[in-house]
Amino acid sequence: MNFFDVKYSKYLKYFNVFIFSLALLLFWREVNNKNYALKNSLYLPQEDFNNSKFEESLFGTDDYNGFFDLAFRYKGKNIDHIINLYIAIGLMNSEYYKEAKCYLDKISNKDPKKKYGEILASKIFGLNGDACVELKKYDEAILYYEKAINLLKKNYIDNPKYIMKMVLIYEEQKNYKKALNILENGIKEYYKSPDIDILKTERKRIKILLESK
Repeated sequence: MNFFDVKYSKYLKYFNVFIFSLALLLFWREVNNKNYALKNSLYLPQEDFNNSKFEESLFGTDDYNGFFDLAFRYKGKNIDHIINLYIAIGLMNSEYYKEAKCYLDKISNKDPKKKYGEILASKIFGLNGDACVELKKYDEAILYYEKAINLLKKNYIDNPKYIMKMVLIYEEQKNYKKALNILENGIKEYYKSPDIDILKTERKRIKILLESK
């Protein structure tokens, strides 16, 4: 069970099907329609990945080569950054957090906005923050969540979740004042978010913790 399952399981999940959908869309844009060999080699691991069979998609089965093998085969090609993203997400969901962070660091440090676009790059920063949390690198996690928010300031869907994750980190560190400050700013900034009531509820809870400290 990961950190956010323990803290707020129904609201915060670091894997989102949306990130997969964007990666898949970007993948089809990158791949030449005539490259049948590449399409065929990726079809089965993609199917298992889409069905949450992450370890099979990563390591392969008797029927196909997994993303690790494909990453080696297509290293340096125009598709390798997409395969590496599949690997990073798969490792996170298989709870190989240290290994996932290695991939996410490589992706995050190579201008992900240029390779993946703003939306997906923001999610990559957020996912790297999640990996840091699982490795108890809380200060680094905060930095990645801030990067994710700053890259897409008007993201009313994801940014409140990143704010909540930062609040939970500060709560873990018993820094309730900082948690409350982030919530106050978040409520002002993302008052149009569908999650605004959750932020307000958390503000009440953190205020109680701060007053009882």
